[in-house]
Amino acid sequence: MNFGTVFNAGLLAATISLMTPILLTALGALSSERAGVLNIGTEGMMLNGAFSAMAVAVTTHNPWAGILAALVVGGLSGLILALWTVTFLANQVVVGIVINLTASGLTSFLYQAYYPQTGGTLIRTPAFGNWSIPLLDRLPAVGPVFVQNPLVFMAFALVLVLTYVLFHTSPGLVIRAVGESARTADTAGINVYLVRYTMACFGGALAGLGGSYLSLVEAHAFQPDMTDGRGYIALAVVMLGKWHPVKALAGAVLFGAADALQFRVQGLSLPIPPLSLTLLPYVVTLLVLIGVVGKVVAPAEDGQAYVKEEA
Repeated sequence: MNFGTVFNAGLLAATISLMTPILLTALGALSSERAGVLNIGTEGMMLNGAFSAMAVAVTTHNPWAGILAALVVGGLSGLILALWTVTFLANQVVVGIVINLTASGLTSFLYQAYYPQTGGTLIRTPAFGNWSIPLLDRLPAVGPVFVQNPLVFMAFALVLVLTYVLFHTSPGLVIRAVGESARTADTAGINVYLVRYTMACFGGALAGLGGSYLSLVEAHAFQPDMTDGRGYIALAVVMLGKWHPVKALAGAVLFGAADALQFRVQGLSLPIPPLSLTLLPYVVTLLVLIGVVGKVVAPAEDGQAYVKEEA
């Protein structure tokens, strides 16, 4: 095997591209869980975002309109999560699973009903233009790494912004307080319900944004259940990252690298079953997750409903 054809700048560029939907969704799940709302519905929210982004982008011939649609639909999915878990006190795991199943069935139905394929041809979405970092994109060998889709740059920017907001601002302290002890936060005059609703909607919006990446950038089309478990991988990334944006970035890089590597190895025509290579990113993530189970501590009231005591 010629390792130079596998481990090069192209692999790094592919890693960054493939990790982006995982990172965006993980940042969304992390945000809501910091406020105590467990979001198991990331897979469904990604699907909702992927379909709505495709539908609006194709209709308007504008991928940015598709991005906006994904944010709105993802936010509405988060609102549904908050309504059932924060207001109606439903089990947060069950609600998340229902969101996933509903999104899978609904997006598949809508796609087949309104976008019937002719001769197996998929509906293609309008393309983004890549952004580049001046000067760095001209570096020999590593230049392609600095030429990426706009959503890639947004994902990295969100890591920095969320890290600053959550750990260096008063609103971030409020969010973390609600996730650690809602009763104490309520006693201090914080509106626990408002914080949880806000963060659930924000987290859903980012999951929808992650889904839009799949249909607008990665595949340039929508396909039923195209998330292929990435929403669940994002939840694993949140745990690997110990509910911290920068550490979640590292977890997303791990999955993206494994995914990019399996594509490269498949191209070498080695005597390895393709299915085994396809499983590589999931196996790597599972092994790492097994290694950290019991060593990570979630926000104290992550997934726990809160009922305000009557005065």
